[in-house]
Amino acid sequence: MTILDSNVWIALLSEEDSNHKQACVIFDTIRGEIALPEYIVLEVCTVLTLKSSKKLALKFLEFAQDNQDVQLLSSDQHVFGAILKHYVASGSIKLSFVDLALVYFSRGYLVVTFDKQLKRFLAKRHA
Repeated sequence: MTILDSNVWIALLSEEDSNHKQACVIFDTIRGEIALPEYIVLEVCTVLTLKSSKKLALKFLEFAQDNQDVQLLSSDQHVFGAILKHYVASGSIKLSFVDLALVYFSRGYLVVTFDKQLKRFLAKRHA
């Protein structure tokens, strides 16, 4: 199963985004379900609302809810606690909380991102 980082979802929904075409290709080539952690939902909605419009954020939510290939991953206390520990243990690594949550999720999911720093970190971790 694949997790798309916020920047992929934002590029997919924003035709003016420089990564829009690449995001469309990525989305079209994914086989199977897409896992959508609530952290990504929060980040995508926030960015789309602030940088574009709430209408686009609502379009994202509708798309995610109506698409049978998208599975929402809600955090429970165990997952949140594990991500908190992972964040604290990361020391001086300069990744956001959401990015470190994606690193945590990368143990069981393929994470797709346009973020070069996160890509490098994931590549080192899985090498």
